[in-house]
Amino acid sequence: MNSSKNHFAWFLSAFSPSISLGVVLIASFWFFSAGMGFISVESLHRFAFNVFFRPENAFFFLLIHTGFGHLIANVVLILLAGFVLEKRVSKIHVIGLFLICGIFSVVLYNFFQLNFFGIGASGGAVGLVTAALIMDPKKALGALFASVVIVVLAASLLPFLHSSFESALDSWKNQAQSELVEALDQNDSAEIEKKVEELNRVEQTIEQRKESVAFEQKVPVANWAHLFGSLLAVGYLGVFLRSDFKSALKENAKLLRADAKIRKK
Repeated sequence: MNSSKNHFAWFLSAFSPSISLGVVLIASFWFFSAGMGFISVESLHRFAFNVFFRPENAFFFLLIHTGFGHLIANVVLILLAGFVLEKRVSKIHVIGLFLICGIFSVVLYNFFQLNFFGIGASGGAVGLVTAALIMDPKKALGALFASVVIVVLAASLLPFLHSSFESALDSWKNQAQSELVEALDQNDSAEIEKKVEELNRVEQTIEQRKESVAFEQKVPVANWAHLFGSLLAVGYLGVFLRSDFKSALKENAKLLRADAKIRKK
């Protein structure tokens, strides 16, 4: 019995909500993309969240992203800001901040923009960054700078990543065409029908990927939803972590006064 308790205590101490959230988002993207490296525009519309028109997607929309760029930016912010917060607040509050800011940033924005549909975890990521900047500004600024560097480096690699998936799809198409030609030579009607279906499926996948990439490039950034995510983080700290919030504000005020004195000298 004691051994079981010790193992459970070890798990709780080792558990990182930031890493867990990052893993869940990456795994969800891979699942919804069926390993193809993109989520179809149809699926993006199906799982997008609007409190008035698609309330049933209040959780699922956090798990899907328009593409690799969207996913990487959110995961990096969640990881680095989350690591800072984990040192200052309990792990359950890191998850609570992410969910409250992620979901209700879209809910609030819907009252101003009725036809807005949320996709992705950006509101939650911005909420974590805001909370980290308040609770530990020095470390949070360092984490934010590191996030920018990592995202820029990752963005430079995205063309190669897209190219590798395109090459894989082209190889799949070439193989399907070769197998269709072979089936035609053998005059096997059942096999011909099967290979035609496979070739159509490949071509449909290639077309869906093109649509998805184009959609990611043209979809506007929901800056107001991000702002609401930031404001919700402040509200969350003020309601659920009032004493820690007040202490952090006092500490930040002292740092600002000390910095002002140094500048005067």
